[in-house]
Amino acid sequence: MRHLLAPLRELAPDEPTSSRGALAAWATAVCSASEACVLLDSNAAVAAASPAFADLIGVPLMELAGARLFETVLRVLDFNGGLPVPAEEVSRIPPLLALSAGALARSLLRVRRPDGACLTLDAVSSPLHTVSDGGVQGSVTFLHRI
Repeated sequence: MRHLLAPLRELAPDEPTSSRGALAAWATAVCSASEACVLLDSNAAVAAASPAFADLIGVPLMELAGARLFETVLRVLDFNGGLPVPAEEVSRIPPLLALSAGALARSLLRVRRPDGACLTLDAVSSPLHTVSDGGVQGSVTFLHRI
């Protein structure tokens, strides 16, 4: 079996070398993963995604490049009424919480795909810290449909 390993976007030339190396290494791992996973950069934009993730959310892989996933692609829904949750609550979902808190985050979340289908997902997110100063440069999230 052959695989194409290509990050969805190139990192900006002004990003530090250590940041480029670490995110590039994670992008390679994410792009080749058989599980549904996504790599967000420090601005919460999609840096890489696995083919299984693209299939899960119903969006072609190349259309995810640089997308702000939870602002433009997926709508986070309330578990009670299925209504979109307020922006301040969206910041508490695992991929974004890992970025802001710099700590492992796990939770169930409910999202609406662009085609209108709703999914309940188990999401586990880990922040990616820079070696030089320990700052958060991104997050990697693994998702499983419930």
